[in-house]
Amino acid sequence: MIVELQMKDRTIEENEKDFPRWEKETSSKIEELESKVKEITEELAKKEEDLQALKKLLDQRESELNRLRDEYINRGVACVKKGKYDQAIFDFTTALEISPKDHKAYNNRGNAYLQKRQYDQAISDFTKALEINPWDDKAWYNRGVTYWEKDQYGQAISDFTKVLEINPKDSETYYNRGINYYLKREYDKSWEDVKKAQDLGYKIPAEFLEDLRKVSGRQN
Repeated sequence: MIVELQMKDRTIEENEKDFPRWEKETSSKIEELESKVKEITEELAKKEEDLQALKKLLDQRESELNRLRDEYINRGVACVKKGKYDQAIFDFTTALEISPKDHKAYNNRGNAYLQKRQYDQAISDFTKALEINPWDDKAWYNRGVTYWEKDQYGQAISDFTKVLEINPKDSETYYNRGINYYLKREYDKSWEDVKKAQDLGYKIPAEFLEDLRKVSGRQN
C-alpha cells in the first residue's frame, strides 16, 4: 500500500534546507513562551497567597468585631439588671452598629425601652428582632408583654400564642395569655390557659384563681 503524504506549501527540498533555522527559531520562541508562562504562574501564585492572607485578615477582623459586639451586649444586659437603662440602650445600639442583623441586640434594647416605659420604641425593636428571626420566642414574649402594658390585649394574646407555638411547655406564657383573656372578659379561655399553666407547674396566685372561679363559674 502506498501512502500519500501532504506538506504545507513546501517542497521536501525547501523543508530540509530551512528546517535547522525553523527549529532554532521555534525552540527559542517556545523557551520565551515557557518563561512567560512561568512568570505569570508565579504572579498568580503570589496573588493567591495575597488573597489568602487578605481572607485571613478579614476573618480575624470579623472575629474581633463579633467579640466587641458581644462585650457590648453583655455589658448592656448587666446594665439592664442594675437599672441603668440609658447606658444599656447605648451599649445595644453600639452592638447593632457593629452587627445590624443581630436579633438579640434588638430584643435586649427593646427590653431596656420597655423598662423605661417607652413602649413604642420597645415594640419597634422587638418587631425588628422578629423580622430577622421569626423563631425568637423571647422577642414574641417581650412584645406581648409590651402590648399588655399598653392595654392592647388582643395583640398581646396573639404574640403569646406565637410563643406557645414555638415553646408549647411555657407555663408562664399560658398564665400571661390567660390574664389577657381575663382582661378581655373571655373567662372560659382564661380559665383554660390558667389551668394549663397550673398543670405545667406554674404557681397561680390564689387570689386571682379564686376571682377567676367566680367570674367564669368554673371550678376544675
